[in-house]
Amino acid sequence: MELNEGREANEKRNTTRERLDTLKNEVNNNYARMIEMQKVPITTWNRNKPEVSITFDDGYWSGCIKHILNTLKWSGIKATFFILWDCLKNTPELWKLAAREWHQVCCHTFSHIYLSDNSDITDLTSGLNKSVNVHNRENNVKSLLWNKYYIKIKTESWAWFPNKIKSNILLETEILMWEAQIKKTLWETYLKNFKKNHPFFRFPWWCGASRPQNVAILKKLWYLSIWWSEDFYKWSGKSRRHMTTSEIQNMNVNNWSIPLFHFKKDDYEYIDAYIENVKKSKKSSKMVSKVINK
Repeated sequence: MELNEGREANEKRNTTRERLDTLKNEVNNNYARMIEMQKVPITTWNRNKPEVSITFDDGYWSGCIKHILNTLKWSGIKATFFILWDCLKNTPELWKLAAREWHQVCCHTFSHIYLSDNSDITDLTSGLNKSVNVHNRENNVKSLLWNKYYIKIKTESWAWFPNKIKSNILLETEILMWEAQIKKTLWETYLKNFKKNHPFFRFPWWCGASRPQNVAILKKLWYLSIWWSEDFYKWSGKSRRHMTTSEIQNMNVNNWSIPLFHFKKDDYEYIDAYIENVKKSKKSSKMVSKVINK
């Protein structure tokens, strides 16, 4: 009798383990298919349900982050954040809070690098890269991880870093530097869960996002590129202005849209208006993984 009971218990454990393994494979295979097929960033998904996915970029201005986390908490909304390396490093407690409240903290590169759209070479001295925080990069260039790729880049001196570099090598370095920091800020288990359940990446500026060499790096490092379908600016030629609260409250909220906000004053003053409009439009807001991984 005891022997039979032991066999039955082992069979149940094995069945449970097989079920869990099957579930894990189903999740990973779904992302594997999407990652393998990607050619350009996903801007929308073809869905008929009235759903949107609110996203935020960068992560500067701790006061704005606190305000936005409070707003999302009291609205019952979970969002997807694309955060930079130095933001993870400088305000770790805020991102730990975001993770504990079940928001998704995803990759936006190490330095918000401006990759070339028209060439497989990125010129780091270009005026287009004024947004790059070179001081931070130089201060951290001696880390073991960076040195590994410093060698791979095959430069003898820096500028310590060459002025011109293959964009795919630079992109890989930027992502791996980000991953090293996310493990420090949100634990290694978070990185593993992130890669399994919401491996999302957003190209800064959208630059270089369609270059096959850069897409190949995302496939290699297991990332799915997500863009946006709505921002909150009115354009007139090359100039722009932020939409007013009234304009945001009355704008048309489309099904399956991906609105883009930033953690800065211009945007946090309007997040309440957008959430109010989403509810008025009888839409629901869900994290990217809840909508896209179906």
